[in-house]
Amino acid sequence: MLALSKWSREQFGDIFKHLLIREEIVGLKEELFEHSPTTDNKVVLNQAHAEYKHYLHYKEEFWRQKASIQWYSEGDKNTKFFHGLVRGRRRRLNLQKIMKVARELAKGEAAVVAEATRIFQN
Repeated sequence: MLALSKWSREQFGDIFKHLLIREEIVGLKEELFEHSPTTDNKVVLNQAHAEYKHYLHYKEEFWRQKASIQWYSEGDKNTKFFHGLVRGRRRRLNLQKIMKVARELAKGEAAVVAEATRIFQN
């Protein structure tokens, strides 16, 4: 892992520092374009935006990989996470009310079950 970190630093440098620098450059280029809206300044501004987006992509990729590493190291031990997913899915898929044929709402578990059963039997 240390070799990969070293390679990353050599290849990309400190992406967070580069991102802050690119953000400042974009701000300066925007001010320049506002004071002098020429096509050359527009091209320079677009290049600055492109470089900023490039480093923004590096940052997003860094955090995506960091999350994946955590997932890999914790693996299935993180049962609290999985139980939370299941509980959330159950809550989201649980029917609280259903519309009857007479345009009335059936509320409550027993009423929803009875109405759903009646609809599917017909």
